[in-house]
Amino acid sequence: MFDVYSKPRITLVGKSQKDARRLIEAFDDRFDVRYEEEISTELWNYSDMMVFDYVKKELLGVARSHETPHLFLLNNESQATELQLMQGEYLFKGPGYLNYLSEIVFSILEKQRLKKILEFEREKYMGLVNSMGCGMLVVRKRDSGILFSNRVALSTLGHTENEMNRMKLNDIVIGGLSAIQPGESGSRDEVELIARNGDRRTVQFSSSEILYGAERVVQFSFMDVTQYKRTREELYFQGKFLDNVKEIAMAIDENGRIAYLNNHAARIHGFEIEEMLANQESEYVSCAASTLRERNMELFKNGIWKGKEYRIHKSGKVFDASVIRTLSEIDGRVYELVIGTKIPDDRQETFSPLYEDVLGVLEEPVIALHGSGSLVFANNSARELLSHHAPSSEQTQDFLDELLSRSEESLQHGKDSLNVSSVQWRVKQIITAKGALFIFEGPRNS
Repeated sequence: MFDVYSKPRITLVGKSQKDARRLIEAFDDRFDVRYEEEISTELWNYSDMMVFDYVKKELLGVARSHETPHLFLLNNESQATELQLMQGEYLFKGPGYLNYLSEIVFSILEKQRLKKILEFEREKYMGLVNSMGCGMLVVRKRDSGILFSNRVALSTLGHTENEMNRMKLNDIVIGGLSAIQPGESGSRDEVELIARNGDRRTVQFSSSEILYGAERVVQFSFMDVTQYKRTREELYFQGKFLDNVKEIAMAIDENGRIAYLNNHAARIHGFEIEEMLANQESEYVSCAASTLRERNMELFKNGIWKGKEYRIHKSGKVFDASVIRTLSEIDGRVYELVIGTKIPDDRQETFSPLYEDVLGVLEEPVIALHGSGSLVFANNSARELLSHHAPSSEQTQDFLDELLSRSEESLQHGKDSLNVSSVQWRVKQIITAKGALFIFEGPRNS
């Protein structure tokens, strides 16, 4: 296709050299003209237009098989009728035809150029419209006839393009044209569409009225929010359900932070939901680092972990809970779902009331740890010491983990004392029916 900044290449085709000068002189300097008697594929590809001084049936077939515009110069009208030439394909060699031949050729080329531009713009527009994430319909206002549907609209409604072109808006929109009139509701209006299979789709839409030629049309753009609404309603009811069950329900994100917890989970830990949300879940679990690693290895290997955990109340008191942990992928992210039940107080693995009465009043700091690393008991002196050496929950757990680890090493070497964070501790191991119990006694006024 030639452009306005270069000369159009015109190839004149005749039968003999005597025709060459007559044809060439008919064109002015606006054109790049050449004369040929032999026709080749390369010539068709090179030329912006081919002008033939004669016509034959075979030649007409070849010309029509190429995209390059062509023009046949005819001696009489019978040739046009016999070969069924179309308007724009021929010109009669009437009186003075050479005087206006160049203008006719130029107008044909200009028409072809504009046609190509329009086709390109249309394809570009259709490409943009069909690549949109929302559906689009163009509707004739006077009778609600559907003039155009993009790919998303066809996919959402399940119809073919031909089917849609024979339909009225009332066939697919509940309420018809009046339901999508621009400016009557809000910028995020909702309406229901009826798909081919009878399914109702909820969409958010916007519409505008424009003048297209002599017709007033409505452009109706919509986004299918059916699944979003259904999911939102499901989550609402699930949330309501979970908030009323008497079990711990939590969702932990990939960073270990609490992404969701129900009312019972917050209440049983002594907090409000807002106080725990987005915090590290580890702040509310008393567990040795080695036990935590074993738990996570089993969880990621099998996708599920069941067991007993020692949860930390806001007061600092530890309580037992029976917990199930599973992994779930939601919107491309992996969450750890935690469901747990507090073990009744009469079944809690608690320290003997006698020991608590005795150890609780000692001035020396006393700490009792379960073999799993969970804190079973700490008297007031021990809590004061921990608040000084390990003020945060993470630091406290690290301190207890080190205390347990160092004690196991010391006991294996026959020693009953150890030093942790510049504090000298005496340790004693007691074997109970429920496992090993380690009791640590620190120095007075440490």
